Amino acid sequence: MRALQSLGVNHTGLSRLLSIRLYRQFIRPQFEYGLAISCFNIKQVAVLEKAQNTCLRMIFGGHSTSSTSVFRHLENLPSMRERILTLGFKFVYHAFWLSDEALFTLLRPVLTNPAHQWFKLLANPIWLSLSNHQNADSKACKHAIRSFLNQGLFLQRSQQILLSACRSSLGVDPILWLPMTNYERSRFIRWRMGWLPGRPQPCSCGLHTTSHHHVIECTGAAIRLHLYSTVQPNPIDYVLNMLPLKKLKNNKNNAFWIFTWPILCRIMLDIEQICLPGVDLADHAATDRGQLFLNWLPK
Repeated sequence: MRALQSLGVNHTGLSRLLSIRLYRQFIRPQFEYGLAISCFNIKQVAVLEKAQNTCLRMIFGGHSTSSTSVFRHLENLPSMRERILTLGFKFVYHAFWLSDEALFTLLRPVLTNPAHQWFKLLANPIWLSLSNHQNADSKACKHAIRSFLNQGLFLQRSQQILLSACRSSLGVDPILWLPMTNYERSRFIRWRMGWLPGRPQPCSCGLHTTSHHHVIECTGAAIRLHLYSTVQPNPIDYVLNMLPLKKLKNNKNNAFWIFTWPILCRIMLDIEQICLPGVDLADHAATDRGQLFLNWLPK
């Protein structure tokens, strides 16, 4: 991982989306070797989670104890525990579809000891969720895996405020790949992760310290975006959660984005200026107006 980091897989080098793809391709397979046929205790899973979290912090620039749950959700990257169960499920599923002449098929009838590793693998919760093991096809397996991941996401969202403000569905968040300047993308990612506004400090208004709730009120985000102040989870994340998940085929929503997107980009710039009072961001007002995204919209 440090070799890739020196080549640009870090928060100041390649894009975070490309960095995660490189991590998936070259680093995570090292962690996953043997996971499908192994059973781990809590401490062993924690070691694997720590290893992955260390790599992710190298990519997004977090400190040694910063949470990675929001970043993993933005990148649609499962935890190591989820990977262990997913790979174990796939191994068990394919084991029942081996040919009659396969060695494991011949050995399976003699595996009768409940303490054998095979029976531990059969206790996989994804495998147990299948209603019909004998006739389960690949479509049913994909549905079982996705249902398991969705259940995990639902549980995490109920426990973490920042994660609950993100999209409720699995998938790569559009703020990572939609056309925008590096500064615009950085502000949206930092907002999602709670780094903007970050640690509370006196606000320039002189009334409160900076927080997610206060900077939304201080910048008048709801009024400027023509939204109710009670919109959930908040006006900024509400708009971010409406971003398209793929290239649009028609221009029926163009009017909404042509009005909303430049205002949202300006609000994020205003929030950053509040949090960085000693930094002159005047030049950004001319360049960070969301024009790249507007040019991407269908004509």
